[in-house]
Amino acid sequence: MQTPRNAKVVQKLAEGNGWETEPVALGSLFVLRIRRDEHQVAGVWGEDGFVGGYANPYAPRWPLIRFNYPQLREVLGIARDDFEYPEIVEEPDEVRQNMLWELEYLGYYLSRHPLEFVNMAQFPDVIPGSEFEDLAHPGQWAQVLGLVEEADIKTSRRGNPWARFVITDLTGAVRCLAFGSLVKGLANGALVHAKGKPELRDEELTLIVNKITEVSW
Repeated sequence: MQTPRNAKVVQKLAEGNGWETEPVALGSLFVLRIRRDEHQVAGVWGEDGFVGGYANPYAPRWPLIRFNYPQLREVLGIARDDFEYPEIVEEPDEVRQNMLWELEYLGYYLSRHPLEFVNMAQFPDVIPGSEFEDLAHPGQWAQVLGLVEEADIKTSRRGNPWARFVITDLTGAVRCLAFGSLVKGLANGALVHAKGKPELRDEELTLIVNKITEVSW
């Protein structure tokens, strides 16, 4: 991907204020990595324009600080001695829309996690991903809630669909298998509630999904 015009503007502004820049082309994305002292910022552009600016890469994956284009330019224009990230307030609908852009352009959520918008009291029997190996038992019903990742959908010799995938939450991941109609509509990035019975597959506890429902957030 060629360097977007306004990415060149950002790069010039950053370098004029003492930031080091590194442009990186990642398929259909253009990423401008920007560093100064202990601070690191990234501007991301897609085929349709600016996707977002991100800071705080040394913090846990969620939450990061996310900027729109004017805010990114504001951050890079701050002198070294006066530098601090500005307070950024986003309305809930704007936050969700930004997250959907991240999923579309990056392939994953970056700034926030959909589980932050879910009332977990509605799912009292869900086992956290980090505790699945300890709390789930082969042959007994178990429930998990999280994002679908690494979805690999296949067709058996008899023409029946099946899928291998992972459901991740904020603590860990659970490997899953689903068959038949349960595979329909399965997609990476979907927030789902799954119920099934764990089995040992290749010496790893895997949830054999009996029911899967997409969760609104």
